[in-house]
Amino acid sequence: MRSAFGALLVIAALFVAPNAASAAPGLAADTHCNYSDPIAIKSARNGKYVTTERDYSGNNAGMLRARADAVGPWETYYLCYQDDWGPDEFAFLAAANNKFVSAEFDYSGTGKGMLRARADEPGVWERFNWIYGLPSSQLQSTWTGQYVSTELDYTGTKYGMLRARSGSADIWEQFLILWQ
Repeated sequence: MRSAFGALLVIAALFVAPNAASAAPGLAADTHCNYSDPIAIKSARNGKYVTTERDYSGNNAGMLRARADAVGPWETYYLCYQDDWGPDEFAFLAAANNKFVSAEFDYSGTGKGMLRARADEPGVWERFNWIYGLPSSQLQSTWTGQYVSTELDYTGTKYGMLRARSGSADIWEQFLILWQ
């Protein structure tokens, strides 16, 4: 269930500072990003911050993984929205590569729904409902209704990969959204 307090908190944070929610450079005029209040995303399951993998290439370029112990440039994101979106609906712009986070729904197998920072504009695959909760929140693809999960059974370079793949929000679908 969405929280009115959560929506109010997000809206207030987007408009507190002057020009905080300004149109992103090079984007459509109705795309607004909160550059003055970046966020970090932390998996509640493994306690790691979500990283944009800038050094990955090909179909894994920009993969999001919950793997960092601290917040740096690769773990920083900006909340963005468009005027006609719902109050809990956001896109996440990665500071690491200035790309919007997409859920890869055309991938198959273990990569289906993988989150990657790879889009220049926020389209349908880049929109997520932020379902605010205490102590943690969930992120849900607005396109498929699938919740974002932290893949802790994966190993190697895919350990902690984020995927929009779950029909329900359990422990692997819990995140802390932290203002920086």
